Amino acid sequence: DIAAAHVVVLDGVAFPGGVVGDRIRTLVREGGGLIIALGEDSGTRLAAGASELVAGTIGEVIDRSAERGGSLGALDRSHPALETFRGARSGDFTSARYLRYRALTPASTDAVLARFDDGAVALAERRVGRGRVLVWTSTFDGYWNDLPVHPVFLPLVHSLIKHAAGWTPERPWETVGQVLALGEARSEGRVAMSVTSPSGERTRWTERDTARSLAVREQGFYEVRDGDAVAATRI
Repeated sequence: DIAAAHVVVLDGVAFPGGVVGDRIRTLVREGGGLIIALGEDSGTRLAAGASELVAGTIGEVIDRSAERGGSLGALDRSHPALETFRGARSGDFTSARYLRYRALTPASTDAVLARFDDGAVALAERRVGRGRVLVWTSTFDGYWNDLPVHPVFLPLVHSLIKHAAGWTPERPWETVGQVLALGEARSEGRVAMSVTSPSGERTRWTERDTARSLAVREQGFYEVRDGDAVAATRI
């Protein structure tokens, strides 16, 4: 399961030992992501197994239930993990109440992305190898907070997972002057791919052609067909 994953989420549990833990470390170093939500079992046991991964030193539980919980006080909306919420009315983070969270002291090289209203770290990031590790100091299950019942919860989780995975959306268009890299050819001995430009000019590649790229010189739609396509893909 880990070998096929781009991101692993540990929600309130200790870091796995043995082969599973080793595979998570390898996943992160090779460019994958790890999201850790701290909870009852995420204190010393987590730190002992993943000290090189966790963005900071994990401390004791901060209990604010006597004051009906705290709230998020600051978010770095310019950070790629939170840039979804840069626009006006893109999400209200102040209404969720946090009864408990763990203290986290980040290292100088770790990035703090969010803090609670008392200044405690809510979200931090550490870069490990080519990967990203995000630490959320409360839980995702509603046990220590009521965040999951607020509309901002699901967009937040999506945004964190996309960032941890290193996902970038494909561009919906190309710009004149760029060179477009085309997919792999398949059909032996016949036309494996063809592109028709807006002016009607057609370019073809066969299975034996190793370089399949197209310089975009015209404005408009290019029709791309491979050897098995019935309908063209428009770019």
